[in-house]
Amino acid sequence: MSPPASSPPVLTGPIESVMSNEYNTSGELTRTIDGDNVATDYRYDAAGDVTAQIAAANTATRSPP
Repeated sequence: MSPPASSPPVLTGPIESVMSNEYNTSGELTRTIDGDNVATDYRYDAAGDVTAQIAAANTATRSPP
C-alpha cells in the first residue's frame, strides 16, 4: 500500500549540512556560509557587478579584470 499523495516526504538520513546566504539592502549576495561553516564574501562595484569573491582566510578566488 502506498502513502496518500498528500503525505509529506520522509527523511531517511541525517541532515549533513546547512548553507546560509546574506544579502545587502540592494539584494546582492554578500556572504555565503557553507555546511562546513566556511564563509565566502562578495564585493560589488557601483554597477552591481561582482568585483571580488573572497573565501576563508581572505583568499581571493575572483578579482576584477
